[in-house]
Amino acid sequence: MRIAVVGPTHPYKGGVAAHTTELATRLAAAGQEAALIGDQAAARDAFGRAAILNPGDERIAYDLGRAHEELADSAKAVGEYCRYLSLSPAGREATDVRDRLRRIVPVAAQRRAADVQVAFRLGLALFNDGRYEAAIRAFDDVV
Repeated sequence: MRIAVVGPTHPYKGGVAAHTTELATRLAAAGQEAALIGDQAAARDAFGRAAILNPGDERIAYDLGRAHEELADSAKAVGEYCRYLSLSPAGREATDVRDRLRRIVPVAAQRRAADVQVAFRLGLALFNDGRYEAAIRAFDDVV
């Protein structure tokens, strides 16, 4: 199936947006059917096309992450799960996504991410306090 991205999707209404949203919905449904019969490659492809058409749909991000995870493509699964959380941090699947991320992401990387968050917050606090040189050093630790 060939797909041409022709315009906006939900939340826009009518015309091209309605067509594009409907096509994304159909592709997501095809992905779900493929996943149910165990064809994870076809599911990934369908969800990937749906995500191109409707990148703001958190359910598509979740389903695409699951397909990537089933195909042992951890890096892409992590990307999609993070996209899901950015779209819907308190969404229906948020707890499951966080659990999956804890299982997929190596412990060392989780620790490094926590250290980066601490350094970034410290940099912000120092910057807000007017201690610019110290803030620069803290931000340097982040990057």
